[in-house]
Amino acid sequence: MLKSNADRTVEPLKHKGKLYGAFVTFHPSGRQVYVAYRSTREIFRAGSDCKTLSDAMRAGTATWALDVSTLGMARARGVEWIVVLVRNSRDKWFTHISNYYDPHKVKSADYSRRGGANQKYLPLIHFRLLQGEIKI
Repeated sequence: MLKSNADRTVEPLKHKGKLYGAFVTFHPSGRQVYVAYRSTREIFRAGSDCKTLSDAMRAGTATWALDVSTLGMARARGVEWIVVLVRNSRDKWFTHISNYYDPHKVKSADYSRRGGANQKYLPLIHFRLLQGEIKI
């Protein structure tokens, strides 16, 4: 279901009833971004030495994963920017979609045979962070 207001339209994406992202169209320009909804615990930590998120961030192996099919939809729509909105902190991580197609920056893993998805993993160093508002 599309949600609209004067400055934007939001087209939610769900898988098995779970909201995982949305295409947001800004008016009047018509520019679109893809917003992936995630939690901090969904930051992928690669490497055997990375037992915590902090370890993975220091090692440069902390990544955000996106499904190849979702990236394909975004690219077909002309989306240039990917935003990962972290639900629990309201942090926003921005990257250009081209980073997910650069073989020198991204790693891929196909979990579709195990009920998962074919995904691309982009290290956090290729994102810009806009920290969420801190509430006391």
